[in-house]
Formats: sequence, C-alpha cells, structure tokens
Amino acid sequence: MEARVKQADAHYLRKHRMAWVATLVWTLLIALSLLWNAHNEQERFIELAKAEARANLNKDKAFRLWATAKGGFYIPVSKNTQPNPYLAHLAMRDVTTTSGTAMTLFNPATVIKEIGEQFQELSGIQAKITHRTYLNPENAPDTWDIKALERFEQGAAELSEITASDGREYLRLAQPMTMEPGCLKCHTGTAGGLGGSTGVAIPLEPYRRLAQGAVINLSQTHGGIWLVGLGLIGFTVLVTVV
Repeated sequence: MEARVKQADAHYLRKHRMAWVATLVWTLLIALSLLWNAHNEQERFIELAKAEARANLNKDKAFRLWATAKGGFYIPVSKNTQPNPYLAHLAMRDVTTTSGTAMTLFNPATVIKEIGEQFQELSGIQAKITHRTYLNPENAPDTWDIKALERFEQGAAELSEITASDGREYLRLAQPMTMEPGCLKCHTGTAGGLGGSTGVAIPLEPYRRLAQGAVINLSQTHGGIWLVGLGLIGFTVLVTVV
C-alpha cells in the first residue's frame, strides 16, 4: 500500500513537473513570437515612412527637372517677392516687361525651397537640397548632410537614418542629385556630375502610433493563444493516466 502511495506521489510530481516545463516552454515560445512580430511591425512602418520619403523626393525631382528645363520662373517683384541676392551675378536676374512690370528670376532651387517651407507647415515634412558649395547660407549642409554627401561621392545611391531633433524623431532620407545642364545657369560644376543631395525628413510620430496599435493587437492575439495553450496543458495533465 505504501509503495502504491509513493508511486502515486511520484507520478503526481512528475506530471506537475512536466506541466511546469511545458508551461515555461509555451510561454517562452509565445514571448519570442510576440517580440519577433512586434519587431517586424516596427520595421514595416519604418519602410512605409521610407516609401513616403522616396515619393516626396521623386515629386521634388520631377518638379526640379521640369523647372530646370524651363530655365526658372520670372515672378513680379512685390513686397513678398524680392530679387534673390544670391543670384545677383546673373545678368538676366531682373527684367522689365513691355508693360513696365518689374520681374525677378526664381531658380528651381529657390522655388522648391519655398514650396518645401509651405509643405512643412502643412505636414511637418522637411525637404532640403544642399551641396558643399552653396549660394544661400540657409542651404548649407549640416553634419548629417555632409555624411550623406560623402557617401554619394563614394557611389552610394541613397542614405537613410532615424535621427532626433527638438525632441522629435525623424526618418531622414537623402539621394544624390545630378548636375543638369540647366543648373549651370546659376551654379558651378560639371553637367552629369554630383550636384549635391536632395533629402527629406519624415516625422515618425504618426508611424510609431500606428505601430503601437499593431503591437497592441498582436499582444492581445498572442495572449489569447497563450491562454488556450495553458488550458490544453492543464487538460492534458488532468487526463494523463499512469
């Protein structure tokens, strides 16, 4: 009788030990799955931010190529539109129409810069064209731009990185800009050579919020699966026969 009791106790302990091991393994599997999928969700939304950045750069590139091919724009001089002092070296910077209207030249870089400033106010997305040699000091490259220019000089086709500015997180993405023949009207360089970089900074806060929502859904799903697994483990322990 005593032997049977000891055997039953040993069996009970063995079953519960196996149950604890199974619970631990199951929990670790669920935790690893959650971490893996959460990481993938974060990466997926970063890729979405990169796609938005590339779309913005392509839009700016299309407009820049079109505007460069047209030679820029002459805009009536007004209180809000003054001649660009950085284009003073151009003989045709300022012209007067036959009706006597004073007009001043806006080159593509200036137009894109002003459109970018307006777009930044609306969306928070920052766009920038820069080069080691620049006319307007506002277009001077910062530390990150210089790193991008160095990469492009070595043949890189793109550079992206998550950075922080003013307490906010941004995805910065830049691509090399080719010097077009029309660019030589205002800038020095060689047609077909590296004309600088064109970049954009995308606020990551909206993407982080979306990723956080996706991770919450993943956590709930994994939590449900984990509970079902625990139930199956418990049921298996109860019905196990010597």
